[in-house]
Amino acid sequence: MVFFPCLLEFKRWIAPEIGLAAYNDSRGNLDPCVSMDDKLLNLAEFAWHDSLLFDRVEEPTVRKFISMGFNIRYQAGASLVSNNDFGETFFFLLQGLAKLVLHNTEGEVINVTLFRPGDFFGELSLLEENAIRTGTVLAVSEVEVLTIHKKDFLKVLYECPQLSINLSRNLGQRLRTMNERMITDRLPDDLHKVAHTLVLLATKGKQFSKEGAVLLPPLSLKEWALFCYTSVDAFLNSMERLKEMGALEWQNQRIVITSMKQLKACADEHVSQIQKASVQSSD
Repeated sequence: MVFFPCLLEFKRWIAPEIGLAAYNDSRGNLDPCVSMDDKLLNLAEFAWHDSLLFDRVEEPTVRKFISMGFNIRYQAGASLVSNNDFGETFFFLLQGLAKLVLHNTEGEVINVTLFRPGDFFGELSLLEENAIRTGTVLAVSEVEVLTIHKKDFLKVLYECPQLSINLSRNLGQRLRTMNERMITDRLPDDLHKVAHTLVLLATKGKQFSKEGAVLLPPLSLKEWALFCYTSVDAFLNSMERLKEMGALEWQNQRIVITSMKQLKACADEHVSQIQKASVQSSD
């Protein structure tokens, strides 16, 4: 895993290669520019993050990758990526939270997953000619991203096979998450939907550990209810029941999973039955 021992060292070998560029957008969601100091600080912070993208990637490649990008800020609620848009940009999340949403066959919005600092998206549509986006990414909070144009993104991929491997691993994780979310929607009650969603979000990413407490991202009650496919009242009731089971705690309006074993037992109670029914129906 690549990391940078100090900000000064990071400035020494990155600063000469990074240029600032104004970025304007007709939707009015973006700040036009980021100062050099802010850019370096944010890049140093993201370089320290244990991101799957740079796993086993050599420092010179990371340096080249970063130097091609521009920092952009979006306000909460803004659309970073829109369904059916042509894909021309890769996004790496530096700060804040964003979410991937899809539409089902009835046109309903489905919250699939959260993106946290160190996560990335937008890569799939860059791998094909004239490909369009297949999902929408919305800013849950104010966010800052590093963006890289398709041409530069593909150039680095050709030069670094490990990056391509890491992207493939991420795609596999995302497909599994989408399959799991289909199961969430079919669970019989709110308690199991909440438990299943929390397990998926807690185990997302490389930093997850099966031991110790797990602090989940800060979301509003409305956002948590949307992610769990339930109402706010049903979400709160389910949280109280999970707390009584010893699976989690509330700390400063943050969810802390204190027993992954208890939470997973609740989440998986009906999963095998749903998976078995799906196999039988497909036959």
